[in-house]
Amino acid sequence: MVIFVANIAGNLISSRLATRFGLRNTVIWMGAVGSAISTPLLFYVPQMFIGDFAVACAFGALYGLTLGGFVPLSALMPLLVPKNRAAALSVLSLGAGASTWVGPAIVAIFSASLGVAGIIWIFAGLYALSAFLMIPLRDPEGLRDAAPA
Repeated sequence: MVIFVANIAGNLISSRLATRFGLRNTVIWMGAVGSAISTPLLFYVPQMFIGDFAVACAFGALYGLTLGGFVPLSALMPLLVPKNRAAALSVLSLGAGASTWVGPAIVAIFSASLGVAGIIWIFAGLYALSAFLMIPLRDPEGLRDAAPA
């Protein structure tokens, strides 16, 4: 539950960051890089503090916050192809929906050979890959707030 509550806060934070620093930058740094870092932290740090529920909650909250960094994709995708916004949103929905079967498939395929730690590193690697896949994308002009005086 902590992850989900923190994710709601992350959704709100990411919208503010995206307005200030750009949609793409928010997805790359908060969403992709943040999740690539927080995923293994959520697995390993609580093991160093066995029985410490607060530590587990703190790193669960960090993971939930970083997942919120992917929220600006919903705004960025249709802006990238303004003449075909419906197709852009369809691709976004396909990607979001595919995660509901790709994630469990990764676990089913690799859990016996790699164990839980291996699965964690696969997911962290996929988040890192998503950062690299975002690099060629650009925010449309005029989306950011002006810098404060």
